[in-house]
Amino acid sequence: MNMWQKLANIDRRILWAIQLVIMVVILLRPIGLPIQVGAETQRYYDFLDNLPEGSIIWLEYGFAPSGEVEIGPMVTATFHHAFSRGLRVVGGGLWPVGPHIAESLFNEIADQYPDVEYGVNYVNLGFNPGQEMLARQLVDDVWRTVRNVDHYGNPLSELPLMEEVPRLTADYVSALIVFSEGSPGPEEWLAAVTEHTGIPQLIGAIQMSVPRMMPYIATGQYAAIIPGARGTAEYEFLLGQPGSAIAGQDVMSAMTVYLWLLILVGNVAFTMTTRRKRS
Repeated sequence: MNMWQKLANIDRRILWAIQLVIMVVILLRPIGLPIQVGAETQRYYDFLDNLPEGSIIWLEYGFAPSGEVEIGPMVTATFHHAFSRGLRVVGGGLWPVGPHIAESLFNEIADQYPDVEYGVNYVNLGFNPGQEMLARQLVDDVWRTVRNVDHYGNPLSELPLMEEVPRLTADYVSALIVFSEGSPGPEEWLAAVTEHTGIPQLIGAIQMSVPRMMPYIATGQYAAIIPGARGTAEYEFLLGQPGSAIAGQDVMSAMTVYLWLLILVGNVAFTMTTRRKRS
């Protein structure tokens, strides 16, 4: 059996094994291929990058483990951007598990910013039930709405950052960022908070939700959006912080090249084998 016949009849398990090796290697060590940054991601980046140092941003962790793969990197990249720019973060969630996931993400990067201190630069208010009604109550009184304690049961009076956030209004908070995979999500926060206070609202959305968000972007009701995993990769690229989103895009690019290579080799092997049989 000649070389072309061997290639034409190669065991498919070998092909799958090669694909697996490529995926694992790239996921562990992202290549960081150049990415063309879209207008929406650029707008999100520019908005946060232009906030004055010390500004307070409010993060809503509106997702569950089902959305962590896509939204988790958005939250991580936003943490990096905020802390590198000297912004301060207050976070919480109308989804029960969201604040727990955000806590683990924050802990992963906290050591990279030794000047970031919990209670001074970052506070996690945890999950509080109530959905849109609770969001509306935050506008009037943050402390009373969350029962005067944070995610860990610490009194808010012991957290210096919370002394500066008595209400969720534009007087105290420079931006509201809603990371969402469903409802309650951006629409509820728009109705309960943004339309009443004028706080600019930014969005981090899973890919399937992006088309539903774009009309709000067009009308200016949402200031900016990270559009799915691709948008997160663009954001990581702008920050110079390659993470799982860029790794995912690298894998997709590598798999595309690998697939085209298999098609090319397979067709050449088939042609050469057929030609030899005829001769």
